[in-house]
Amino acid sequence: EGPLEKALRRNDGVRASVGGGGGGGGRAGARAKSSDHAYILSPLSFHARLRQSDRLRCVDFPKYKLTSELSSLSVMLSRPQLELGRRIAATVKPRGDVARPLFPEYRPALAISCLTAKEWWKYAVRCVGRLNRRRSWAEFMIAYKKRKRYLPLYKRGAHHESCPWLSKLTVSETAMLDRLEQDRTISAQGIMCWRNIADAQAERERSKHDAARREREKAKRAATGEGGGHGG
Repeated sequence: EGPLEKALRRNDGVRASVGGGGGGGGRAGARAKSSDHAYILSPLSFHARLRQSDRLRCVDFPKYKLTSELSSLSVMLSRPQLELGRRIAATVKPRGDVARPLFPEYRPALAISCLTAKEWWKYAVRCVGRLNRRRSWAEFMIAYKKRKRYLPLYKRGAHHESCPWLSKLTVSETAMLDRLEQDRTISAQGIMCWRNIADAQAERERSKHDAARREREKAKRAATGEGGGHGG
């Protein structure tokens, strides 16, 4: 029996602090008891980034990906809540004895038969090449062309409202963007990487436009001031 179980046996509540100092625990606990709120997770102030996959079925990548940085985290749980959390964690934990497809972005969406043997052999060859870190120049060129098409389409589709210089996607361009995102030869990690690049490009363009606008306003104010001085 560990120290946590002993503490739970002595007291029905447990307060765990991760990354914070021990001295502030008593003060925070006193504040929690004096308030009318019963927080499981104490109020926090932080920035988080959420990514959601557009695919309905996610095999080797998460449906939702939340990333953040927390300097400290305070949790207050009762013993039943802690036991429930352990059961939930054990249920959602990935099983190690379940076979998962190798490079599913290359895997043919076809049943194995004499008619589809060629596609499955191509899949096997590509998987061996990926495992040995060997890829053909033709694959590099195909991926490069897809990336070159995807970046401007996604940037315009995601940022045209906040960036007036970006035009809205047409119906055909929206369909092309959907086809690229549903392309099974492009991994989810690749799509996320391309989106990050497009977001960074839009942010850089936004910063340049804001800087140019501030310079124009500064020059306009300076010209107005000089004109007023001459007029006086």
